[in-house]
Amino acid sequence: MALRDLLGSDPQRVLIARKAPESGFVMVDVSLSEDHVREAELTDSPVETGSDVTDHRRIRPAQLSIRGLVTDTPASMLASIAAGPTPFSSLSKDAYEKLRAQFEAHELVTVVTSLRVYDNMAWTSFRVHKSPETGKALEFDAALREVRFAVTATVPFRAERPTSDMAAPKTNLGTKAGISGPPEPPSSIAGKTLLMR
Repeated sequence: MALRDLLGSDPQRVLIARKAPESGFVMVDVSLSEDHVREAELTDSPVETGSDVTDHRRIRPAQLSIRGLVTDTPASMLASIAAGPTPFSSLSKDAYEKLRAQFEAHELVTVVTSLRVYDNMAWTSFRVHKSPETGKALEFDAALREVRFAVTATVPFRAERPTSDMAAPKTNLGTKAGISGPPEPPSSIAGKTLLMR
């Protein structure tokens, strides 16, 4: 079963899951707001006429901000099964503990929204709001950013022996003794005038 299938047709639900299946996931009862951000960085330098604009534009990693709400009386039984409450806990408290653990773990998560499935997301911010209006419910802000991976390859390389003199080893010419003799006459006009007197 795909993670998107767990949401059903409710556009207000969000699922946040760790990569390790045994770590479980958090089903957010209501997504109060979502910000899906895609940005591109453009060069500050002038672009040469006729050059490909794509060489001067770089798409930045996706960012997602969610304001979510988890209640102790979820809209579906799936959320209560996913949270797995213990006799002395509540769904909102369990959701808080799981979200906090996700934030503190150095692991990537998958976030499923009604618009898109985000893989390889890293937590950048986690904030909880408590007020008399929220009661025992968990209202939180989560900010996540996509982590991209580069594929590296090893290429065989055979170094050629350098042919230039610049790369030749230096030869030790030994120590040279200084030449002794009469001092050279001064090169300035004032010095020559003094010697002529």
